[in-house]
Amino acid sequence: VAGSYGLLPIVICQNCSYTFQNPRYSDAFYKEYYKILYRQVAFGATEPKGSYLDLQKERGKRVLDFLRDNNYLKPNSKILDHGCAAGNTMIVFEEEDYSICGIDPHEPSVKQGNENGRNIFVAGGEDMPFENNTLDLIISLGSLEHVYDLEMSMKEINRVLAEDGILFARWRSDRIWGSPYEFYNHNHYRFFTIKTWELLLNQFNFKLINYTYEEIEGWTGAAYIVAQKLSPNNLSNREELNIKFDSKEEIKNRINNLKEIKENRFKYFQDFLNFAKDNNYDNEAIYNAINN
Repeated sequence: VAGSYGLLPIVICQNCSYTFQNPRYSDAFYKEYYKILYRQVAFGATEPKGSYLDLQKERGKRVLDFLRDNNYLKPNSKILDHGCAAGNTMIVFEEEDYSICGIDPHEPSVKQGNENGRNIFVAGGEDMPFENNTLDLIISLGSLEHVYDLEMSMKEINRVLAEDGILFARWRSDRIWGSPYEFYNHNHYRFFTIKTWELLLNQFNFKLINYTYEEIEGWTGAAYIVAQKLSPNNLSNREELNIKFDSKEEIKNRINNLKEIKENRFKYFQDFLNFAKDNNYDNEAIYNAINN
């Protein structure tokens, strides 16, 4: 049940400060979970509701503006929305005549998106239904925190992106956003920092070309990276990055920060749960109450 997870085993690597769940449920469990149950558990309905779909379209417009304003988007770009739910983020791209499609493992969302005219496939990040080197831009709005096998997902992103293709990804910074009791939950497997992004991208032949805490989609705690796939001729750039692990002091600070969040937010979490109870745990009612 959303908000009631018991003890979540969030751990921090003492060599690089990578923050993740260990142990967690099996891959087989999550494949079955994301197929149908995900939205029912997380949002209280099997299919995305109107308020969520409207917000998706608004967020899509803001993402499009950012990508175009910063010259990450070409007129003839072939684009993938990686983890798109019902795909309303794609509407503004379609209206501007961009070639865009989406993937998502949640079957009811994909069905709803297809019925609304979106080009979406049922698929996970670890096995994407695209030929090698065929996409120019992959938009991942929070999906890489959810993929079960991050290594395979990054290999797939590298495989399907064309030479010099762009990965634009949103991740959760250490600032609380959304429902605070959902910052750590059972299906967010990992929590990035800029340094862990650099290490990850370097490992899979990408170069970090930009990152920002700008509120592109309107969320306070969201952060974004822009990375470019390195061509075979430019792989020497990987060796020149000279990325260093976090220092012991930085890791200690991150662990203390996690402890502080746990201690200081407890009352806030309880207040929010009481607020949710007053609204009968109806996500749309809670969303409207917060907006009002």
